[in-house]
Amino acid sequence: MTPLAACTANTRQVPIVAVGASAGGIGALHRLLESIAADVPYAMVVLQHLPPDHPSRLPELLEKWTRLPVLAAIEGMHPEPNHIYVPAPDHILTFEDGQFSTRPAEGGSRRPGIDSIDAFFESLARHAHSRLIAVVLSGTGMDGTAGASCIRQAGGIVIVQDPLTALHDGMPNASVPRHPDPDTGRSGK
Repeated sequence: MTPLAACTANTRQVPIVAVGASAGGIGALHRLLESIAADVPYAMVVLQHLPPDHPSRLPELLEKWTRLPVLAAIEGMHPEPNHIYVPAPDHILTFEDGQFSTRPAEGGSRRPGIDSIDAFFESLARHAHSRLIAVVLSGTGMDGTAGASCIRQAGGIVIVQDPLTALHDGMPNASVPRHPDPDTGRSGK
């Protein structure tokens, strides 16, 4: 039994792997999804920055790269293992009480393409206990950084794409934890 499968034994809450990506993230998502088995003991949520004023074809694109079903993450939906969920580009997705919560992005404090990945990661850290994994892929800016920190503080795992392999290294570089070197006082990876 895999460690993630052991996490789900005798529990109702499914482990969630949340993947955040922005500029250059489509290629990294492609490689990631093609490497995933058809039977996984977790739900995956893909948070790709997209223009909020255009319909998204992301679910159809992801379906070409995986054998897992790709579904729209809608209000009140409980994530299930072996599924990939994608929020609407004009909504902010969060996780509360074991289910997805969505709200229109317009008029809220969170902005799609700016901090929508942080919104989901932070809510996951508050409500999913220790069965959570965040993945930060290619992108400019810092979205996902604060949320990745929350995931770590909650005991979750954060996986960051190697900035040298990212088409845009802003998000990966910002999400790598920095620890001061005791001898020099400089930050290091």
